[in-house]
Amino acid sequence: MSAISPLNGSTARPCHSAVDRRPDESLQDFLLRRHDEMAVELATLQAEFTWQGQHLHAQRLTAHRHQTWRHAGLALDATLAMLLALAGIFDAVPASVAAITLIVLLAGNLLAIGMPRLDPVLVGLPGWTPR
Repeated sequence: MSAISPLNGSTARPCHSAVDRRPDESLQDFLLRRHDEMAVELATLQAEFTWQGQHLHAQRLTAHRHQTWRHAGLALDATLAMLLALAGIFDAVPASVAAITLIVLLAGNLLAIGMPRLDPVLVGLPGWTPR
């Protein structure tokens, strides 16, 4: 993952070394202390795992939305190109209508390319992100 985790502030998790008993600590006190420390470590790992799952889910949704916009742009291109080709074959469309169709084709491409930039704004809309 390239994002920095809010829990430990870094992308790498340090390896834990063996923990030694303190000189004045009994075995039972050592085991109780380690039990508490491991419970905290486990809770931290669970929080990190939850955060990573949420982060990956958000990344997948963003990638899916970007792909959807690209497909929409390609579909618009194909439809308008087919209409232009049919109009050219049958000589049924005047030049002004063909020019307007080409402008709409260009606008559709710009829309499909630019819409992923609006993704952070669109995510805030209630119906935009599936649950």
